Amino acid sequence: MILKVLFIYLSYLLLSVNLHALTGNCDGVVVDQRLPNVISSDMKLSSEIVYGIDRRVLVTNGATLTIEPGTTLAGCSLYSFLVIANDAKIMARGTREKPIVFTSQLDLHGFSRSESAPGEWGGVVIAGKAYTHYKDNKYEADESIAFGSDTHEHDHDNSGILEYVVIKHTGYEVKKDKELNGLSLAGIGDGTTIKNIAIIGGGDDGLEIWGGSVNIDGLYIYNASDDSLDVDLGYRGEVKNVLIIQKDVANKNNHDSSAMEFGNDENLIVTDKTNTTLPRVKNLTAYIVGGGLV
Repeated sequence: MILKVLFIYLSYLLLSVNLHALTGNCDGVVVDQRLPNVISSDMKLSSEIVYGIDRRVLVTNGATLTIEPGTTLAGCSLYSFLVIANDAKIMARGTREKPIVFTSQLDLHGFSRSESAPGEWGGVVIAGKAYTHYKDNKYEADESIAFGSDTHEHDHDNSGILEYVVIKHTGYEVKKDKELNGLSLAGIGDGTTIKNIAIIGGGDDGLEIWGGSVNIDGLYIYNASDDSLDVDLGYRGEVKNVLIIQKDVANKNNHDSSAMEFGNDENLIVTDKTNTTLPRVKNLTAYIVGGGLV
């Protein structure tokens, strides 16, 4: 009888934590401070505090979000994601010893289903103004977020820094074929620094890049549910020093689980060869059970 009561109690605690996370409530003991949903002036985050991302958090109005090395941020629910608008910046420069970690509240509670469990919160989105095939681009998972340009005048745009950053347990399908990824880079210019990034367990792509010219040096993607690295809409940056490990495949089409996918989007693009999607890839190693390069 005692064991039965104990089992019921533990089951209740587990259910409470899961519901707590799914409802977007970030008042758990592992979250010290909830970020405001709109950050419109400069803000600095301390490594002494665990921050909650409750639903969409939008950095906009020319603001810069600065994150100290060693800081942890946790998405509260499936619907939680961080957006850096095309008029704002993120300065997230961790170190090898003190990386900046974006993860789920379930992970901080110790209730993630596995080390690479996907779909426990949304992910990180950075929007910029660099060349992208269409003139008026909207981010697929939130069409209020504009990005890109149909000219090249903003190709050196600077959206800030991501360095020694870990992103875990992301991915959410907002509607059919419109998903949040681990890291989404939309129209990012090559003035932005993206270096030494780990993306672990994503419900959609690990990293998706729409247009732009940003360069990436040092990328580890582990067990993304869809493609590990997906580039399209005229992306022309360099991606180097990449390690991809993919143990699972999509349950409907294993070619959706590719190490890398290239595209121009929906066969609707009329462009000359100077604007096609053409990334420069150097030193990429992939251990996969899905597709290769598609």
